Amino acid sequence: MEGFKMGKIWQGSESPDNIDIRPSDRHKFNVIWAKSGDDLVHGRDFSSLSGANDTISGANGNDVIYGHHGDDFLSGEGDSDTIYGGFGNDAIRGGTTTGFLVELLMEQINFTEKKVMT
Repeated sequence: MEGFKMGKIWQGSESPDNIDIRPSDRHKFNVIWAKSGDDLVHGRDFSSLSGANDTISGANGNDVIYGHHGDDFLSGEGDSDTIYGGFGNDAIRGGTTTGFLVELLMEQINFTEKKVMT
């Protein structure tokens, strides 16, 4: 299929994970499924990386997710999650129970913080 690029997935364990795909040797990953546990997840953070769009799912647990650069899809799934979008046009979906959603919108030097209870 011409023009179709397959994503590479980083899969967490069923315990608390610290997943960080910011280092350049991990830029090939663009999908993260953290699985259950209280996870800390960082998407790619490299402004000149072409197509730095990540899909991140925290799954169950109280997760903290950072999208950084790119047009990311960030999903906390179950429990209470904190989600930071960063630069780009991000789609953010909070947890299914008492998720606390924080979308951090950065515009050059001015920082605006928007908090929404889900």
